[in-house]
Amino acid sequence: MTRSSDIIVIGAGIHGLSCAFHLACEKRAVTILEKDVVGQHASSVNAGGLRTLLRDIPEIPLSLESQKRWENLDQILGSKLAKPAKVTTNVGQIGIAVEASEMEWCKSRANETKRLGYDYEEIIDRKELDKLIDNLSSECLGGIIARKDGHASPANATQAYRSAASAAGVRIHERVVIDRITRKDQQWIVHTDDGAFEAPVVVNCSGAWGHKVAESVGDRLPIECQALSMMVTKRVGFNITPVVIGIDQPLSFKQTDIGTLVIGGGIPAKPEPDLSTSKPYAERLIESAKTLTRFFPSFSDVQIVRTWSGLEGFTPDRMPIIGPSTDAENFWHVCGFSAHGFQLAPETGFRVARSIVNNQVDNLIAPFTPSRFQIIKKVS
Repeated sequence: MTRSSDIIVIGAGIHGLSCAFHLACEKRAVTILEKDVVGQHASSVNAGGLRTLLRDIPEIPLSLESQKRWENLDQILGSKLAKPAKVTTNVGQIGIAVEASEMEWCKSRANETKRLGYDYEEIIDRKELDKLIDNLSSECLGGIIARKDGHASPANATQAYRSAASAAGVRIHERVVIDRITRKDQQWIVHTDDGAFEAPVVVNCSGAWGHKVAESVGDRLPIECQALSMMVTKRVGFNITPVVIGIDQPLSFKQTDIGTLVIGGGIPAKPEPDLSTSKPYAERLIESAKTLTRFFPSFSDVQIVRTWSGLEGFTPDRMPIIGPSTDAENFWHVCGFSAHGFQLAPETGFRVARSIVNNQVDNLIAPFTPSRFQIIKKVS
């Protein structure tokens, strides 16, 4: 028996859940199909950064609006669901320069965003840096800061959206493997190992597998599956409030509320998408640890206690693909977030839902249309 709904969302990461939640709030019957379990991949294993800092220019309006939703997550999902997400804002994210050329780039970036009418990025010198962070290396020259930025628990936030979506009536089917997608009488029919599901609208939120789902309806999206690693240390005696990132150095880290350091920064891992897994490279983790001690020499004796990695879809311009297919009617793509989609999820879900309900692409997501890639072609 084919199960019907108004909209099928493929993928139960935080973007799929956010889209489904907001569509359900618009009184649409929504079904989510997930090949693994909710939030198993990038949505739960990223650094949880709530970062507006250094966004690509087209992403800035969406990111700023999404930051407001994070700040008001209790009003959107309810305080009981939002609390475990540990949303922490107004602690700042700082891009630290250790080379003169990096400092000059920071100044150029701040001037560019101000010219465009944004005032949330601010240049700070070494003296101001020392007021915000202790134990910095003498190499650190200054940097650029977005003072309202912060972080959240990615796994808990994803589960908060799951609970909110379920409460709004979304039906979530986990461990459902899609065999093929066909079209009949204005309906999309998704054939799976758990039977068929049909709806007039489908939203592809399949993350690292977004291009695979797209191919099933004839679209070719330029998404490459990659894997990134994270690691966490034992508790340290320092108290670092902002999130720290490198300008040209592969570093991103934050200190958790229990005192551990969570370290990332684009550390490559080995992707194994056919097995739905990935494996960290030990040598790359060592390189990242060395970068950390360049910024903070006093961390040289801090012990790493755990590492992990996750799969993500990357686009050639490192910006997401958000919008309807150019060829497959009422088939939307929301994927390719290139390792910085977590912060965008609340606003993206809202804007996608509003676009589908109104049958008109919202201006805030229009820059991310799939059609911007001329290499998208119909799959023969």
